[in-house]
Order: sequence, then C-alpha cells, then structure tokens
Amino acid sequence: MSFTVAVTGGKGGAGKSTIAVNLAIALSKMNYKTLLVDSDVENPNDHLFLGVNPKKNYADHRVRT
Repeated sequence: MSFTVAVTGGKGGAGKSTIAVNLAIALSKMNYKTLLVDSDVENPNDHLFLGVNPKKNYADHRVRT
C-alpha cells in the first residue's frame, strides 16, 4: 500500500517544514519507505532540519533556454 501526504499552507513561519520533516522521520521509523520533497523552489530549508547538505537542488535540473 502506498499513500501521499501533502503539508501545505499559505503563510510562512507556520511550521509546515517542522511538521513535514517530523512526519517523514516518524513514518521512516515505522519502516515505511519515505521520500520527503521540499517543493519551495525559492527557499527550500528541509535539509537544514535534517542536518544534511544536498549536492544538487531544483535549480540544477531546470531547463535553461
């Protein structure tokens, strides 16, 4: 069984990233295969909560014309 969870909101600073990261961690600890996607293209910050430094981001994959 697979499912998708979206954490959304219109206001900055409401805690969406905190909820999304903690939910992903909790699901992972429950042995679910988990993928966390921070779709804030302008200012992604989920990696900061996880303490990782990604080598690539969305800007590396955009088609440039």
